[in-house]
Amino acid sequence: FYVIRFDNRDIGLSTHLDHMGKPNVIVTKVLSIIPFVTPSTPYTLVDMAEDAVALLDHLSLPSAHVCGASMGGMIAQLVAIHFPERVRSLVSIMSTTGDYFSPAASIGLQLKLISPAPTEEDAFVKFRLAGLSEICSKHHWNAPPASPPRPN
Repeated sequence: FYVIRFDNRDIGLSTHLDHMGKPNVIVTKVLSIIPFVTPSTPYTLVDMAEDAVALLDHLSLPSAHVCGASMGGMIAQLVAIHFPERVRSLVSIMSTTGDYFSPAASIGLQLKLISPAPTEEDAFVKFRLAGLSEICSKHHWNAPPASPPRPN
């Protein structure tokens, strides 16, 4: 077997759709809890699930074991829902269905997770480690040093 890992839209080395506008995550989240209101976004998680299936098509793979973490877990679930014949198995890590009544992270944690990361390297590392300490198992988390050692 082999692993196929890819960047979703607007992330990393994937296609960036700046011309479609940047979604306002906070407004979208607030609007999504109002019954019968569908927030306007440049694209949806279903669109991103279709991207994953298009990649399988491009690679001539009829099906795959699908795994996703966080938003990727939501996308993986949608691949399984909309394209069940393409999914051999599903692993959804640190994810949710998005259902309003599902347990959710605290508002404070949600705001931390969507806040922009610093661009300076040391500040970025501290920011990411602080975020990981919030979401990782307290039983298994050993706080890393404040300043990670640098390679020579």
